[in-house]
Amino acid sequence: MSNIEVAFDAKGRLEPDATIKSPAHLKSRNYFKFPDLEFDLSASYKRISAVFDIPLAEDEFVTEIQCLLKESRVSLGLDDSKNVLAIPFYTPTLGDGDLGEILDNTLIPAVGKSYQNIFPDYEFKNEFPHSLSGHLESIPGLGHDRLERAVANGPVVGLCLCVLREYSVHAAREQAKIIGGNFGLAGAIDLSSVFVSQPDLLFHKNEYPPLMWMSGCQTSWDHANFHYEAYGYNLMFNRRVHYDQVAEYWSHGVTLFKSL
Repeated sequence: MSNIEVAFDAKGRLEPDATIKSPAHLKSRNYFKFPDLEFDLSASYKRISAVFDIPLAEDEFVTEIQCLLKESRVSLGLDDSKNVLAIPFYTPTLGDGDLGEILDNTLIPAVGKSYQNIFPDYEFKNEFPHSLSGHLESIPGLGHDRLERAVANGPVVGLCLCVLREYSVHAAREQAKIIGGNFGLAGAIDLSSVFVSQPDLLFHKNEYPPLMWMSGCQTSWDHANFHYEAYGYNLMFNRRVHYDQVAEYWSHGVTLFKSL
């Protein structure tokens, strides 16, 4: 459980803690927007089960996610008047191995399959032209390391809250440490799993959507990281340089999970 007070704006953005040293916008004009998505657990389950063999019946999945949602809202002090964008996810057993290879061989193809399932006229593209092997690792103490250990041995269900908007990568890491508790900062595993469950997370025909950083992971480059981003009506995975700065269209996820 979180033992600090956090504040959210009217659009469900977690406002940066006053102690954060890295760049983050104190206030957001909400120019870059996620689409208006329904919290439809039945639809999420169907999209997941079209890609992964999930060892839960639909009603069991719904119950597990509802419990995680309740836990997250209580922990963050969210009353009924506050809405935040929450995306359920499922990650299968991934085993031990290099995180970049797991992305290359399992998670990125799964995102592509889920995107094609709902958008047959558009495409998902991995724009990084090299193997990911050796380029990614979980940052100790930010939660993604716990998730990586968990899925080495078994599947998990989880929930991603898209609340860290307009934070630099390093500011997101600072904020995640402040939140603490069972929460973690989304990285390669949970963020990819989110896009299997909700491949239209960045599909917005009328507004400009943000991009989602894998900030819970460190890469082999000091000032660059991997992300998912919309490109027109397509979705892409790529590496981007951030130089420890902040941009209005950058976003990060806060996740919590339960092993099955």
